[in-house]
Amino acid sequence: MQVDLSASASNIVVKISPLGVIEGTVTDQNGEPVDSVKIEAYTARIEDGRRSISSNHNAICNDRGAFRIWGLEPGQYYLKATGRNGGTYLFLGPGSPRPSSWLSFVPVYAGGGRTFDSATPISIAAGTQARADIRIDLVPSATIRGVLENYTLH
Repeated sequence: MQVDLSASASNIVVKISPLGVIEGTVTDQNGEPVDSVKIEAYTARIEDGRRSISSNHNAICNDRGAFRIWGLEPGQYYLKATGRNGGTYLFLGPGSPRPSSWLSFVPVYAGGGRTFDSATPISIAAGTQARADIRIDLVPSATIRGVLENYTLH
């Protein structure tokens, strides 16, 4: 439909389809919520006869392990807990490190799959509000120790 913007357009109705939402919680092997986990939403499509996987939506879990990804067009989505947000921590002086800073996990998809082919898809239609909880196994990660020389505090 084409609209003439120089004339009155009072009887025009534009219908917009609502987008979808996926929300959920990340918990550890003890059922405790895990904060700062990065969740990525992947989609797959066929381009030139080959499957193409892309991620264009992501979220970070809050202090209760909850995440929410919104603005999703209709389609199949695959959620993956990819790592902890925040990277390296710097501790100076008598302060103690954040307790969870030495724990990590192997990336995992919603549904428990470790690979894209074993992941469980989440179907989103217009206006869908889906739920996908993810369980991760926290394990000790590597510790790097050393001495910084000629370091100047900002």
